[in-house]
Amino acid sequence: MFFARLQLAMFAGLLYLNSTSEAAATELRRFDDVSGANRVVKKAPPSQARRSAPASAKPVNGSKGQTSGSNLNFEKDFELVEPTGKQNQALPFDELHSGIQNLLSYGNELFTDGYLKEAAEQFKEVLERAPDNVTAKNNLALCEKRLGEIDHSIELLQEAIQTEPLKAELHNNLGSAYLSKGESDEALKSFFHALSLRPNYAEVHYNLGHLYSIRRAYDQAVVEYQSALKEKPDDASYHRDLGDTLNLIRRSEEALIEYREAKRLGDNSLGLKLRVAAVFRDLHQLGEAEKLCNELLKDFPDNAEVLNQLGLTYLRQGKAEAAEQIFNKALTIEPNFAQARNHLGIALYQEKHITEAIAVFQKALRIKPDYAEAYYNLGTALYRKGEVADAEKALLEAIRYNPHDAYAYNNLGLILMRRGSIDEAIENWRKAITIDPVLAAAYINIGRALHASRKAE
Repeated sequence: MFFARLQLAMFAGLLYLNSTSEAAATELRRFDDVSGANRVVKKAPPSQARRSAPASAKPVNGSKGQTSGSNLNFEKDFELVEPTGKQNQALPFDELHSGIQNLLSYGNELFTDGYLKEAAEQFKEVLERAPDNVTAKNNLALCEKRLGEIDHSIELLQEAIQTEPLKAELHNNLGSAYLSKGESDEALKSFFHALSLRPNYAEVHYNLGHLYSIRRAYDQAVVEYQSALKEKPDDASYHRDLGDTLNLIRRSEEALIEYREAKRLGDNSLGLKLRVAAVFRDLHQLGEAEKLCNELLKDFPDNAEVLNQLGLTYLRQGKAEAAEQIFNKALTIEPNFAQARNHLGIALYQEKHITEAIAVFQKALRIKPDYAEAYYNLGTALYRKGEVADAEKALLEAIRYNPHDAYAYNNLGLILMRRGSIDEAIENWRKAITIDPVLAAAYINIGRALHASRKAE
């Protein structure tokens, strides 16, 4: 998802405000189905002789405790291993082996159709008959991961690797499971191990791209996505995710090229079109962004994310009142859409309705308590209102949830300077510069602080 934020900095003795669009790394790929526009209706479970899914079974399409708005969902994380070892017709019939093959095939079919619990039962039955079956352990691990049972998924993969330590797919899948658990160091080891076994393994390079994106090592992420594309140049999702990362590091023109390539390769999703609209804004092609959003509204008139993107475009055009109306419409459709509520607060701020903006930012934080952008904007609004102590608390929370926010450090420095804590203020501005070496306001603020301290001496 793409966000706007308030930016407040001391520049030539003035405070200035503008809005920019950013993509938070932890939400980078949860941009497609925010409003359910692309949800797919799953078909009924496939039938099988002597074995069928329960009549009440419904496809499971996510992990326990996860929402589409806050977690990365790696499309290339696991490889579902197909059963091997088909019986040669000249050999005697092996009833046990034949039964295992049927169970594995049916489990894979159930998994593909989204029936994760039912698929897991098939793989468990295989393991009851053949406890060391690596295919069953791998595929059961995939089911468990998607169902949120990450620890069990890791345990199964570790057991499978003990049986077949040279199988690169298992190390890739283990890395993905570790990454889902938040153990990026262990994930990195597994991915590197997979590459040592198969250097041109596209899915591993792809997953490394995501890992580096999470760590905000975007340049390394770009290299990994490009390595994946060397092996699979016709994969639309690879181009799309490379575009996301390029846009994060302000290489918007290159991002647009990748998005267009993804479209050429068949990605006609709403999410990709919204990404293009966001890039148009970053390239200051505001007319194109507005045109695209309005075209999308014809097909998705009640899609809150489309409205959100149109509202952001209006903000960039300086049309705060029009943006306010659009964000309110989005919130009528999805009242708990924290990002749209944050953006509504920005529109109100730009209309100089500071008290109302503060209330809206606070409501966004009740919906999403770890929302760093909203804390930043709340701090900015409180500072403008003169509630400096509360502004400081809000900025500290913004830094807590996003320690890579250069603007938050810069503005915290302003508050510290205001109360006479010059050394602490300079320390925060230096942190801001370390994160963003081209943040001019931080350099100016350090210069002013040093000048003031020498003058005081």
